[in-house]
Amino acid sequence: MSDTPIELQGPDGLRVSLFRHGAALGAITLDTPDGRLPMCLSYPRWPAEEHYYLGVVAGRFANRIGGSRVELDGQSHQLVANEGSNCLHGGEHGFDKRLWQLTAQGQDAASFALVSEHGDQGFPGTLKAQVHYALLSQGRLQIRFEAETDRPTVVNMCNHSYFHLGATDLRELTLWHRAERYLAIDSAGIPTGELMPVAGTPLDFRQTQGLGQALVPFLANQPDGVDHALVLSEPGLAEPALSQPVAVLSHPRLGVRMRLYTDQPALQLYTGQHLGAPFAPHQGVCLEAEGFPDAPNHPHFPSCRLEPGQRYQKTVVYQFDRQG
Repeated sequence: MSDTPIELQGPDGLRVSLFRHGAALGAITLDTPDGRLPMCLSYPRWPAEEHYYLGVVAGRFANRIGGSRVELDGQSHQLVANEGSNCLHGGEHGFDKRLWQLTAQGQDAASFALVSEHGDQGFPGTLKAQVHYALLSQGRLQIRFEAETDRPTVVNMCNHSYFHLGATDLRELTLWHRAERYLAIDSAGIPTGELMPVAGTPLDFRQTQGLGQALVPFLANQPDGVDHALVLSEPGLAEPALSQPVAVLSHPRLGVRMRLYTDQPALQLYTGQHLGAPFAPHQGVCLEAEGFPDAPNHPHFPSCRLEPGQRYQKTVVYQFDRQG
């Protein structure tokens, strides 16, 4: 059965479609003099048989947990492995595959809620999760994630949209980010624990460059392409402020730009090499604002632990506009 879209419209020509399946951001369009321009990949209908985490809320723990195992207070919790031996985006039946409850809806905002029971996909604690979408002035789409638990657990939620800003190939796009370092990973995509400088690597976008400059070197030596966490906040330091962008994605030919703001410590840059029908590889790029992948297994990483009485609160803002 197809999910009925929830349509929101902002004050500056920005429109989005949301779905209860995965609390997903199904489509983003920007009104331009030439018509309504899509900003991200979207399925012809929702939910789709193909599944690339398109636009969904990834959780209870976005990205990867090595060995699908978490230890809390001396107790080991075996999670559901769905990528080899690792737990990816919360397990085989993560938040992306759930039918969320629509709790509020207006012309420019909507909220969803989900209860994840103790032991769900192996995670401890009953987690009450919420995601709030709002279209604000100046072409801003704000997504706010919240959660509470009844016992110690780990939480890391993110949005998993694939952006293209109207391009048919990522090589048409340019990227800037503020990250000085990235997380080194092993062959399974699990962080080794090392924070490596981006300088001298294809991940160095501290000066605006074409995305093709990252794709070509990686594809020559690593067929899996770019799927790396950029470090926005060093362990032990304050999270980035929402007042300054951490990344800017642009389509120079169309004059469209997306600025990304977040208080999350990492930004996963994934160039969509595993996309398949109805899409093509590298047709969209993910900029996943999130906690450090595999954080529960690296004590020196920023903690993703949530205690009873605490409230998990994280925000990402995508701001779309036309340049010139």
